[in-house]
Amino acid sequence: MLVHIPTIIATCESFFAEFISDAVDSFFSELNLYIRHNEDDMILDYANEQTLCSLFVNGIIRNDSKKHTITAVQEYGSYSKIDSRHGRTDLFMKVGDTGIWIEAKYDKYHETLDKNHWNIESWLQWDDKIFGQVMDYYNMEIDQVNPSYKEFYVMTLVFKKIREHADLVKDSANTELKINSTKDYVRPWYYSVGFFEYGNKDKVTGVEIYGTFKKMKNSMPNPIS
Repeated sequence: MLVHIPTIIATCESFFAEFISDAVDSFFSELNLYIRHNEDDMILDYANEQTLCSLFVNGIIRNDSKKHTITAVQEYGSYSKIDSRHGRTDLFMKVGDTGIWIEAKYDKYHETLDKNHWNIESWLQWDDKIFGQVMDYYNMEIDQVNPSYKEFYVMTLVFKKIREHADLVKDSANTELKINSTKDYVRPWYYSVGFFEYGNKDKVTGVEIYGTFKKMKNSMPNPIS
C-alpha cells in the first residue's frame, strides 16, 4: 500500500490549491489501484513520464466521475504561426472553465536525495527549463483558444523515483518546505511524496511529485478574424 503525505503548496489562489491537492491525491490513488489490479509493484522501474502522466490524468478523471467538469488531452502537436516551430504538449486540461498547460518529467535514475534537495531556490532554478518549455507551448496556442476558457495556468509536473528512509523524507519535507510555503518566490510550487512501505526503518521505494505553476491572463483576447 502506497501512503503519501498531504500536498504542500505555496501560497496561491484557492482554485489552484484545491485542484493540485485533489490531483495529487488522485494520482496516488490511481497508482495504488494500478498496482493492486495488475499485481504489479514494479511500475516505477519501467515507467516513463508518459506512463506516470497517464496515471495522473486517469486518477483525476476517475475522481471527477460523472460530474464531467474535467477534460484532458495528452501528447498533441503545438504549432507557432509566428516562426513555424512545432512542439508536443505533454498535457492540456480544462478544469471547469480554466485551461491548464502541463509539461511533465520523470527522473528514475537518481534515487538518493542530495544535500540541496530541499533548497527551494535551487529547485526553482532547475525547474526553469521545464517551465520555459510549457510557456513556449502556451504562447504557441493562447491566441487560438476559444472563449469558453475564462482563466489559464501553466505548470510543471515532475515525478521522481527515490529510495530513502520514508519517515526522514516526510519529516524533512514538513520541516524544510512547510515553513517556506508562505514566502514569495518567482512562482508558486507544490510537493508531495509517497512510499510503498511507510514507516519502515530501512530505505524503501517511493515517488515524489512536485512542480511549479503560474496563473496567466484571466480573459480571452479578441477572436482572430
